[in-house]
Amino acid sequence: MGFNVGRAAYGILSFKQTTPSAQKPPEYTALDSCNVGFYPTRGVWLKTLISVLGSNVSMFVNGVKVSSTQTPISRSQLSLLLAGPEPIEVKNLFIEEETPRAFVVMQFTESFNTLYEEVIKPVCSEFGYQAVRGDDSFKSGSIINEIAQSIQDASVVIADITPNNPNVYYEVGYAHALNKPTILLSDKMQDRLLFDVSGFRTLFYEDSIGGKRKVHEALVKHLQSVRVSEEPLSSSANFQT
Repeated sequence: MGFNVGRAAYGILSFKQTTPSAQKPPEYTALDSCNVGFYPTRGVWLKTLISVLGSNVSMFVNGVKVSSTQTPISRSQLSLLLAGPEPIEVKNLFIEEETPRAFVVMQFTESFNTLYEEVIKPVCSEFGYQAVRGDDSFKSGSIINEIAQSIQDASVVIADITPNNPNVYYEVGYAHALNKPTILLSDKMQDRLLFDVSGFRTLFYEDSIGGKRKVHEALVKHLQSVRVSEEPLSSSANFQT
């Protein structure tokens, strides 16, 4: 993301990693743009904030949000690409890390609360994730909007689809629509999975002490496999164009 994106002053692009070639330049796809037909004023410092949290990506210039989008984020190094006919200066560059979040979707009953507190939260903590459930927040306003925001902000979603709860399936569907790394759990006592999720890999467990130990081990392996989806970063810098 940055300045002079295509024909816009500001914008966010997706970079497609390709084999370096003199005949084939890097491929970029515009995800969002702002101020089409205008260009930033040269010779002026622009205070820029880039915020990446889960799949939410935003760009602020001098305190004003100029571009934002939702897109899957893969863990990678931070890099700057500076190009133009005149010198470009960057100063006061710093990065502020935030703890990545794991949003947990499940029914709010005693048995599921035990699974959440004794297994899911400790495993998430081991991997550096902050486990969050819908009932962990006490904000006023629309619950649906708050849950949607929590899924957007999460780096991974863990969902227990036992039993067939419409609210749980709604949230799982939204996570899938965002291409969010999603881990599905289900009690073995569940007769069968619904058709829409039957094709997804699901971690089945027994509601017992031994079963909780096995779900702990399996959840560790699943989180290891999705660990590449990533730690959110916020960076701030002043640019002179």
